[in-house]
Amino acid sequence: MVNSITQREFSQEKRLQNVLTKLGAAIIIMVYTKCKQEGRVETLNAEEIGKKLRSLRGEKAQGIVANALGISRSALSMYESGQRIPRDEIKIRFARYYEKSVEYIFFDY
Repeated sequence: MVNSITQREFSQEKRLQNVLTKLGAAIIIMVYTKCKQEGRVETLNAEEIGKKLRSLRGEKAQGIVANALGISRSALSMYESGQRIPRDEIKIRFARYYEKSVEYIFFDY
């Protein structure tokens, strides 16, 4: 038997993904606010975030990590070099991939 989903199930899954993305963004804002109140962060430091991302990647190839995250290798390179800071949805992907908290990766320097 072929496993297929109906249009309704697909729509429900997409709605759930949207809710989870919004929830993840709200959590990131709460973490940022908490860190700022504790004096642990003034602004996001792209260079420090880049160092942390490079360290977490270790010896894995950029292409492998980028593919797993659903981003381009060039985007990963820019994040790791401190040229860009990922948007909230991508921060969540990094946290899941590396099995670390968003706070650890993006707010603890």
